[in-house]
Formats: sequence, C-alpha cells, structure tokens
Amino acid sequence: MSAPAHAPVAPADPLAPHGRKVDGTPAAKRGPKPKTEQFERLDSVTRAAPRVQRQVTIAAPPVIAVDYDALSAMAANLWFNAPQIFLGDEWAPDTEDGEHTIVRKGFRDYFVAKGVTSIDPTIGLAIVLGSYALKRATRPKIQSKLSRGISWAKNLFSKR
Repeated sequence: MSAPAHAPVAPADPLAPHGRKVDGTPAAKRGPKPKTEQFERLDSVTRAAPRVQRQVTIAAPPVIAVDYDALSAMAANLWFNAPQIFLGDEWAPDTEDGEHTIVRKGFRDYFVAKGVTSIDPTIGLAIVLGSYALKRATRPKIQSKLSRGISWAKNLFSKR
C-alpha cells in the first residue's frame, strides 16, 4: 500500500486552512479564473482558425447629371418668394431690370464652382415656414399671446 499523495492536515478539523477539504486534501479552486488564463485560452482558439482575407470590390457610384439651371431657378425662387411673404411686394424682383435672371445666374455659377448637386429640402422648408410665422407674429392678437407665453417662461425659469 502506498502513502497518500497529500498528507491530511486534520481529518475532521473544522478549522482546516483555506484551499483544503475537511479531510485535508486540496480542494478544487472556485471563483473566477485569473485573467491571464482566460486570454491564453482565447488566443489558442483564435490561432487555431486560419484567417482568410476577402477582397471586397465597391462599385463606383452612378454619375448623375446635375441640371444646374433648374437648381439655380429653385434657389432664386426661394430667395425671392419666401421673404416676400413677410416683407411684402417690395421684395419682389424688378422684371424690367432682370434681377431674377441675375440672381439665378449668380446661384448657378456658385453651384457649379462649389459642386453643389442639390439643395437640402429642410432648408427651404425652414425658410418658408419661418417667413410665414414671422408675418403672422406681427398681428396684435398673436403678439399678446406670444408676450404672455414669453413672460410665463421667464417667470418659470427665474424662480429656480
């Protein structure tokens, strides 16, 4: 009969040192493993699989012809018509002097030089809605409601 590999500390000692069973033999470790072992396991798994490089070809974007005349006409119309809602007919271009044509050509040259292919519709919508709202803000009934709302907000934030 051979001697035990691990000599028992105290067979029935309830105060046995940590890491040992009650009979004195080494206990299995519990809890999280050291991080170095985790990384070694991950490295061994990733090294086992060969890496395959894939070639991805990206198609060139389609070339879209830009109609700079239509784009500049839209910008000129936005420039003249939206502020005219708020400022009145004085903002309208003089047809005799050809102001609309001059402004449209200026927009066209700018768009060609900068490579602008489209106007963001959000900008146009913001200008139109803003000019509509500003024209209505000059009416007395709306001005009184706006002033009450502004004073309410001032009182609300001044108490803090």
